[in-house]
Amino acid sequence: MSLGRKSILLVLGPVILTPIILFSPLLLTGKVLFWGTPFLQFTPWRDLAWKEIAAGQLPLWNPQVGMGAPLAANYQSALFYPPNWLLIPLAAAFGPAGIAWGQTLLAVLHIVWAGIGMALLVRRLGLDALAQTAAGLSFSLCGYLVARAGFLSMNAAAAWLPWLLLASYSIAPFGFAHIPERQKSPDFIRILPLAVCIGLLLLAGHAQTAWYLLILLAVWVIFWSAQAGGWRRIGPALAELTGAALAGSLMAAVQLLPTLEYLLQSQRASAVEYAFAMNYSFWPWRFLTLLAPNFFGTPAQGNYWVTADNYWEDAVYVGLMTFVLAAGVAARGFSRKQAALVDDQARVRRGFTRFLAALVLIAFVLALGRYTPIFPFLYRHVPTFAMFQAPTRFSIWAEFGLVMLASMGFDGWRRPWGRGLDWVRRGLVGALAVSAGAGVAYLALRNIELTFIWATALAGLLGAATAGLALTAPRRETAPFSRWHWTVIGVLAVDLLLAGWGLNPGIELQAYRRPAETASELRQELSGRRLFISAADADAIMYGRFFVFKTFDPPNGWQDLRQVYLPNANSLDQIASANNFDPLLPARYVRWMEAVNKTSSAARQQMLAFMNVGLVEVPSAHGRYGVDFIPVSGAARLHWFTCAASAVNEADAWSQTQALFSLDGGLNSRVVLEGDNPDLLPLADCNLTKPAEFRIIKELANQIEIQVNASEPGWLVLADIWYPGWEAAVDGNPVEILRADATFRAVAVPAGEHVVVLRYKPRSFLLGAGLSAATIVLGAVAAVLLLGKRKLNQTG
Repeated sequence: MSLGRKSILLVLGPVILTPIILFSPLLLTGKVLFWGTPFLQFTPWRDLAWKEIAAGQLPLWNPQVGMGAPLAANYQSALFYPPNWLLIPLAAAFGPAGIAWGQTLLAVLHIVWAGIGMALLVRRLGLDALAQTAAGLSFSLCGYLVARAGFLSMNAAAAWLPWLLLASYSIAPFGFAHIPERQKSPDFIRILPLAVCIGLLLLAGHAQTAWYLLILLAVWVIFWSAQAGGWRRIGPALAELTGAALAGSLMAAVQLLPTLEYLLQSQRASAVEYAFAMNYSFWPWRFLTLLAPNFFGTPAQGNYWVTADNYWEDAVYVGLMTFVLAAGVAARGFSRKQAALVDDQARVRRGFTRFLAALVLIAFVLALGRYTPIFPFLYRHVPTFAMFQAPTRFSIWAEFGLVMLASMGFDGWRRPWGRGLDWVRRGLVGALAVSAGAGVAYLALRNIELTFIWATALAGLLGAATAGLALTAPRRETAPFSRWHWTVIGVLAVDLLLAGWGLNPGIELQAYRRPAETASELRQELSGRRLFISAADADAIMYGRFFVFKTFDPPNGWQDLRQVYLPNANSLDQIASANNFDPLLPARYVRWMEAVNKTSSAARQQMLAFMNVGLVEVPSAHGRYGVDFIPVSGAARLHWFTCAASAVNEADAWSQTQALFSLDGGLNSRVVLEGDNPDLLPLADCNLTKPAEFRIIKELANQIEIQVNASEPGWLVLADIWYPGWEAAVDGNPVEILRADATFRAVAVPAGEHVVVLRYKPRSFLLGAGLSAATIVLGAVAAVLLLGKRKLNQTG
């Protein structure tokens, strides 16, 4: 084995092994990620997708939540992300339990992938083996990635950051040694790796993270292009970056086009509300956790006491040693003494240091969100800032910047001398004093938070260890992988393991294997109708009883979690729910549900019955599993009208629909149809609705067939959400699906006996799939031809 290959293995060994150790309580005990989104979103989505595939359908529509919602177009479901295809055989063999286990494995593998990418990126910069391993560890096990590991789409997207930058080398070479000249002629092969990385990033399922990483990629390319050849090289590099982004977007079109259609129909079509956008702004006091991650406690130990925000959104720890070295490198980058250095490598290092320091500063300023006037200004005046919540997620730039700064400190780390030696000795004494002071405070100050004590004491010990390593560092360049080298890696790994331990709790596979005990009984009682939980009651059950921010171990445990049918876990037991916990929701559905949650009890009852709600779930101290189910009378999914009102637009339709609440018969008195409907009778001549017979004769996720027998023409209303892509036919003849009561689907049906068929055939998916397939095939053919031509030219 060559020294180079052995060196890579030694560098990557700790980067691969340490995350596995961190997640060993799950991997070695058969437990799986479940806390929050894995249980409420990712597993139900993917379980339903597999069931639709097994039934011979494309997983395009989700009939189990809301009043129907797109499934594949739901961006975070990430059904077209290639690593997620591993879940298909696991779902076939083990059902939801297999999916949950596979998701846990994929989360760990993405963290490992992120660490490998960061180590190779630092290697490409020309830094030494210690810097490579330390950077890989610090990034993969930083608070941002570890605390969010259960947010599977964010975890997958963030892991592509170092690989994007690494792949950009072909269009904007970087490094501290000699930077080669970029080829002047365009070359498809050169941008292909970057295009593939961008495509996979876009398929990973988290739009906010993908957008932030693409911005960072563009800034990275601009910086290194300017370093290599001045401003004249920025334009060509950005042109190639644009080409790679376009190619990557076309590869991901099968996901992007349906999602774009969904976005335009969703509650986020224009902008999210200001309060929602500012949700999860970085709490300024959490800057202290750059030194002591659990200063305010941790839900892993049940002592997180900050009530303003959750733990994981503000998790930014990169390791105390990493942070100290990053701060030292940044300080040297702005010192006058360093500015006097004029050789090329020193110039590039200084420029890169300042670039990274600016990146960290900008990231944290943006992450502060509502705590400064800057983000609110950007929200109001700059596009895309009003599209997402959680400004604190900008801190991924800061995490990356700190790790890269520290990598330059790890590179060639030598024992200090002169004034530097004095400062390190003072730091050692100060760190020990901090730990001792924490001990004194524990004994003397009984009213102080214990989290302050333990976090400060540990930070002092780690600071002392860092100073001790600096005092024992080699005085001159030595062979890599010495005892001191492995001690540094060991201390850093232990620090990061302690910080991340327990942040991703697991649950036994039985929680997914065993159906809810009341599922069969509840399905029989519902008999095709839907379950409903009010917004206040859903929050009380979800956040007050189970997913409590303070602790990962609620007082009454998890044994009843599956028994309460929280959305979207209801679909695991084939219980249809009127609620929907998807990140994107049809705007018409959101408006209807807001009205249901705000209206008086009488109006609410008729709205619930009209939307086919058979049972309302409410928290109850005396109920089975802590909840009761209250029946709703008159619930129906199909409605028949011979009397209709016309509305000129959506706003008019909603206004007229609301007015129906106060009329005799309410929603059942007439239907409000949007658009130009010349066949509608004037309301003055409108007869009472005459009965018709109808029944559902076949239903699949993407299709429903209804038999209708009516004595006169009318409108069949299906209490499912109106959404583009649904097509209808009466006896095989295409007809328009009308918007009913600003929310539902209606089809005009002639008198007599007929079969009405509604199918979901979104053109956005068909076009996206065609573009993705064509791009991948043409790209593969072009790559083979160009590589063959290049090889022929070299041999000739």
